[in-house]
Amino acid sequence: MTTEAKQQDERGPMISGKRFTKASLKKFVKENREALFVRFLSSFDGMIDCVSHNDSGWMKAEPTDKNVENSLGISGAWLVLGGGDRFRPLVDEDFYGVQVNNCCGSFQLGVRR
Repeated sequence: MTTEAKQQDERGPMISGKRFTKASLKKFVKENREALFVRFLSSFDGMIDCVSHNDSGWMKAEPTDKNVENSLGISGAWLVLGGGDRFRPLVDEDFYGVQVNNCCGSFQLGVRR
């Protein structure tokens, strides 16, 4: 891997030449709130003190008013903030959106194509 490619990977995923950030995620959620779906891929399990796989499949995103800064107003979603979240564009045959990974687990937010 070239130094330039490695630096691009360390900065995060690129969309249209720009880095995908928390601001990009907030904008995506705000623009698509009514049509938003969520898929939980893994979550923190206190019984084993680590993150475990638990693919929930796609479901309609449920709103919440608890911890809105961390949850973006989506029940079950969680951002750790402070640079600990990683964002990756998501495109598959049924949905487009973003995948979020952090120390608390990973989830996908998407809109049906």
